[in-house]
Amino acid sequence: MTAALDVDTTLDPPTGVVVDDDVRQAAGSMLSAQALALLASLHRSFDPARRELLAVRERRWRTWRDGHPPDFLAASAVIRDDEWTVAPIPDDLRDRRVELDRPATAVTGDDVHTGARTLVANFAALPVPDWPAIVAGHEAVQATARTRGDTDSQTGALVAFTPRPWPARENHVRVDNDVVPAMLFDLAVAAVSGVRHGVISDIRNHLEARLWQEILSRCEAELGLPADAIGVTVRIDTFPALFEIDEIVRELRGRAVALRYEPDRIARSRARLAPTPVADETAFLASATVHVLRHGHRRGLPVIYVPAGDQAVAGDDAAALTTLCEDIARRGFDGVVVSATDLVSAAVETFDRLMPVQNQLAVMPDGEAIGAEGLLTGASGDAPKGDGAADLTSVIDGLAAMIADRDIDTLRRAEAADAAHRLWRRHRMSEEGAGAFGAMLAAEMATRRQKLGSADFVSARLADVATVVRATTLAPSPPPSLSDLAYDLLVETETLTKE
Repeated sequence: MTAALDVDTTLDPPTGVVVDDDVRQAAGSMLSAQALALLASLHRSFDPARRELLAVRERRWRTWRDGHPPDFLAASAVIRDDEWTVAPIPDDLRDRRVELDRPATAVTGDDVHTGARTLVANFAALPVPDWPAIVAGHEAVQATARTRGDTDSQTGALVAFTPRPWPARENHVRVDNDVVPAMLFDLAVAAVSGVRHGVISDIRNHLEARLWQEILSRCEAELGLPADAIGVTVRIDTFPALFEIDEIVRELRGRAVALRYEPDRIARSRARLAPTPVADETAFLASATVHVLRHGHRRGLPVIYVPAGDQAVAGDDAAALTTLCEDIARRGFDGVVVSATDLVSAAVETFDRLMPVQNQLAVMPDGEAIGAEGLLTGASGDAPKGDGAADLTSVIDGLAAMIADRDIDTLRRAEAADAAHRLWRRHRMSEEGAGAFGAMLAAEMATRRQKLGSADFVSARLADVATVVRATTLAPSPPPSLSDLAYDLLVETETLTKE
């Protein structure tokens, strides 16, 4: 699924495409005229639909907030009820027992030969996706794909990539004066480089899956590839996706090769999007687990388990990972995702011992099908306790670290993102309104200015951080990801520097 292409690396942008002058040289051989031409075509054809579907997300969230929870779609009941499966999965994608997923900048050619079946270069996991990180990530993907493709048998892990999420922008490239979506930029560069498998995140509904199908079909046509040559693994990582798994898979039926089940992200998504907190998160996730496994296996798709950030990430935590792999293999999952090369051998040994076959598609969870009520059971919608001072500190510290260092560990980023959503939810349910939050933020900034001194306060851009935190906390809808907020601040810094 990785094929080398004869890529023209001279950077002469097509008509209507503008790449910022100060980043052209930094792009090196990563960005080609061929990739820019593909990007321009995809942007002109599909960005209006992408924007409309982002607006649909907002409208649906407002509907849920107003007391109308998500449900299975009545209009597509026949898709859920009928017996059908995806197209036959290519041989090199049937075995997904161990998948190594790393931030794109961390991927190397050596990762191909760790023993993992698939190597995913994850652009959505970049701590701060600024231009140097994007360039380094795509250069790493290109070099790694060549490492695998240079061998006669293409041995080693299959190379795949995860593009940045739907709302993210690539501010350094414009088509017809419009900033391009980051997802289309990542797709165009990776596809021209010969990468033939994507791991798609943040899909909320079948309409978004349909747009992905149209985008990938156009990509194949323009590169002269057969239909469905670009395979996809669908990440079930949002709460709304649980209600449309069959519909999402049906839209991608010819190219879908696996599902990734990400319970930690689903729980966070539910906390951010649903109008009421879940009464029993353990019971909720147990229902979600059965639901995803049943729907994936019924449609002929392996289901890969993604541990939470604090379950097994450290290189010396092989014993904990072995226990986790034993548990998920016995529950019927077809593989596990690990994020550190040192963990691959422990995962491979465990799955080879407990699951010597490529997958467990024949395993179907016991019990009744999970209905909407099983995914919705909640308690009262009380606001989080306390005045939010600790959450405010967490958000400011997280953003400041990402801006200063362009890096922050995954768990700390998740904790700061959760704190941002608690701040937003506390304000939304507060009778005091914006005044109480504004006073707390002003006091926090005054304390930091006094502690750091005016010069360091300004250089740390804490006033800009405060502006972002205030705007997102008082906004009518939940805040975007912490990485997106930091990226916007970094881009503003680069723009100011140029001026």
